Amino acid sequence: MPYMNYKQLQEFRVEVVAQDDLPCQKPIQNLTPGQVAQWIAILLPEIATPTVSPKPRGKSPGWIEGNKRTKINRYPVVKKGKLRPKKLSKKAS
Repeated sequence: MPYMNYKQLQEFRVEVVAQDDLPCQKPIQNLTPGQVAQWIAILLPEIATPTVSPKPRGKSPGWIEGNKRTKINRYPVVKKGKLRPKKLSKKAS
C-alpha cells in the first residue's frame, strides 16, 4: 500500500472516504493523500474480498442438532487358518 498511486488516492478520496462521515461531523473538504491512506487501511478489511472467511479455531461446534447418530458397522475378525505341515511325498524308485 505504500506505493499507491497519487491518482488512486485522489479517486479513493472522492468516492469512499468522503462518504464515511457521521451525521454529527462536518464533512471534510480537502483530505491529504496521507489521510486517505490512513482511511484505506481501516476501510479495506470491510470491503468484500473474493476469499473465504477463516474457519473458527479451538473447540469444535459439536454435533448438529436434529441429526441421529448411527453406530459404526462392526465386521467379524478374519483370522488366518492354522498352518498344516506339508506331507512328504514318497520318492519314486
